[in-house]
Amino acid sequence: MLEEVLPDDATLTIAGYHRSAVTLANFPRSLRITYLGEVDDVFTLYNDARFFLAPMRFAAEIPYELYEAAAHGLPIIASDILCEQTGWNVREDILKARGGEAEEFRRSAAQAYDDHVLWARLRGNALARIMMENSQKVCAQRLEKVLAY
Repeated sequence: MLEEVLPDDATLTIAGYHRSAVTLANFPRSLRITYLGEVDDVFTLYNDARFFLAPMRFAAEIPYELYEAAAHGLPIIASDILCEQTGWNVREDILKARGGEAEEFRRSAAQAYDDHVLWARLRGNALARIMMENSQKVCAQRLEKVLAY
């Protein structure tokens, strides 16, 4: 449990859409964990967060939530499948934990919370990746390739 490795004032907020077939009944209950479900304004959550956990075990599309969180300055701890999708450098741009492996996410969260140098490096590099990979020039080049095909 994250409570065992994070400071007493740390909280965990879980937000986002989940299909009706997915139940949160087996998730841990704690005064330090808040389950919000789908929210209209995630930006407020980003402003209050220290990092972004993305534990997806399956991914069929571009992980825009991950990019959005990184663009708001949050270091990312993601499942191996999402790390592969981004192509980002593990431990430089992003932290990796195997999807479905709660203990790996717990360890990574504690590390990102406690190691201020690591936290700052992940944050800065992720922001740089977002700016570099989504610049107007890069988008124009990609569009040219698509149109030339």
